[in-house]
Amino acid sequence: MTRTVARILREEDGQDLIEYTLVAALISIASVLAIGSVGNALDQRYDTMATDITGS
Repeated sequence: MTRTVARILREEDGQDLIEYTLVAALISIASVLAIGSVGNALDQRYDTMATDITGS
């Protein structure tokens, strides 16, 4: 049991996978925030254009 734990602590094979997963998660979060921000800006722009067209 002690050998197994020592071997797991020495190995670094899973470390790369964890790092790539964290990077992918951060990119996903940044993308969602950016897309939400752009969506809100477009929504406001279309509302302004619709108001200008209808003259209200």
